[in-house]
Amino acid sequence: AALTPPRKPPDPLTHRPDLMRNRLLVSDPSAMAVLAVDIGAGPREIFSSNLIPDAVNPYTEPRGIVIDEARNRGLIANATGFFTSQLLQLNVDSGARSLFSDITTPDGQNPFRAPTWLALDAGNDRLFVVDRLLGQMSTVDLATGARGLLSYNGAPFPANPFGGPEAIAYDADSE
Repeated sequence: AALTPPRKPPDPLTHRPDLMRNRLLVSDPSAMAVLAVDIGAGPREIFSSNLIPDAVNPYTEPRGIVIDEARNRGLIANATGFFTSQLLQLNVDSGARSLFSDITTPDGQNPFRAPTWLALDAGNDRLFVVDRLLGQMSTVDLATGARGLLSYNGAPFPANPFGGPEAIAYDADSE
């Protein structure tokens, strides 16, 4: 039977439904892998790891994950270290990883330090990213990978500072 995508993503935000393939993709920082879980029966398999399908663009700490259905890819926050963290593209057919956005890709503007959680705004062709160490929310252009700052501790937003943001959910209905 065909599944209807939910209006809003489920929590926790470390998994995303891949409804075209009837599975959940789950990032597992401890295993440094992404697992595929069959929605119908529940068995799981390692879909992408530092050895599967290859060792290119390895995971260090895979966290938030979203499915960009328009581009037939997953996007994964990979916290790798002090201003070297990155967003990886995940081929949803093979599990292969490629670099999408990091300190120099596509440019050096607004680098990540510890991107952890992601929320997709497909209607505006952007991704929201929570950086727990910088205490900020960034946007990433889904076409180019360019990063921008949305909300952060300091001017012009001194009130209600982030103490260590962890999760994010996009409420498209409130627009």
